[in-house]
Amino acid sequence: MVNFDHLYRGPCGLANAPRANSMAGHLGAAVTAGYFRGEDHPELEDGIFKAIELN
Repeated sequence: MVNFDHLYRGPCGLANAPRANSMAGHLGAAVTAGYFRGEDHPELEDGIFKAIELN
């Protein structure tokens, strides 16, 4: 499973995106999507979860 902290970090990235630039919101969305991908597919290998957490 992906660390629960990513569920908090994703929306924070989205909320702060306007301060950086118009494309920065995609980073927060990707972090949130990575978390939910892990929730929807718990059968994935541990290496995949580690890769999601690194990004």
